[in-house]
Amino acid sequence: MVRIVCKLNIFLIIVAMFIGVSANADDNTQHVWKYTPIATEYDNTGLVELTESDENFNTYTVTQTTTSPSRCLYVRTENPLPANHKYFVNIKFKSNFAAPYFRFAIDGDYANIRDNDAYKPNEWLNLYKILTPTQDLQFTGTTNGIMSYANKYVAGETITIDKNGFLTMFDLTKIFGAGNEPTTVAAAIQALSIDTTIKIATTKYSKAQFAPVENDLNDAVAAVDTVVTQTMTQAQAIDQIATSKQTRPDETCPVGKNCLLVEDEQGVPHWYVIAGADEANPTNP
Repeated sequence: MVRIVCKLNIFLIIVAMFIGVSANADDNTQHVWKYTPIATEYDNTGLVELTESDENFNTYTVTQTTTSPSRCLYVRTENPLPANHKYFVNIKFKSNFAAPYFRFAIDGDYANIRDNDAYKPNEWLNLYKILTPTQDLQFTGTTNGIMSYANKYVAGETITIDKNGFLTMFDLTKIFGAGNEPTTVAAAIQALSIDTTIKIATTKYSKAQFAPVENDLNDAVAAVDTVVTQTMTQAQAIDQIATSKQTRPDETCPVGKNCLLVEDEQGVPHWYVIAGADEANPTNP
């Protein structure tokens, strides 16, 4: 029984330890934001059509091979955004277009957000930029969106975006106050994101990390086994002695008492008075 309880306690300790296990696992295509982004809507111009959809993502496919300056997917903001504010912009998509990028209107002209070196077909891409427009900023119509390099679209090419849209945008000035905004993309990501680096550890990682603990626990179990075995052996010996006990040796047991003889590991006898023995009848064999 003692052994079962000990092993159960050890098992519970191990379970408690593994609940707190953590291991690093990065996903650079996903952010969890602390703040609510600026409200936007998106749509397509007819160059692509929705061909696949699941709980999280929509995939659009180019319907025909053509050359067009139109954005295949475009975005709209509901209201004008104040001039001279700093805005953090994140464009996220997965595509097999030829070097797709985001083109938009700002301050009476057009600008691009792209990274041809980082772009890899059929892999998620995050594009970032901090904008400080000198005029009120508002995305309207089909001139603000994702397009293919050299305006060339090939039938069958695909682009996948989050169901919430491909543009995430924050007003840094409104969130942090004028003069306190993050000044770099990296600082903005850190200030706006919730840390999601804690992941479930792999079996290999857990085994390697807890190998010393497992060894210590095995040693502890072995020690408990030894103690339990010795205790049971001693209990059996005491039971045998009690059954065949001798009483009142002439030289050590008080008159009128019953005594128990116990020999230690060296064979030395020890006499112990038996509590509750009948003192009124001191007759001993």
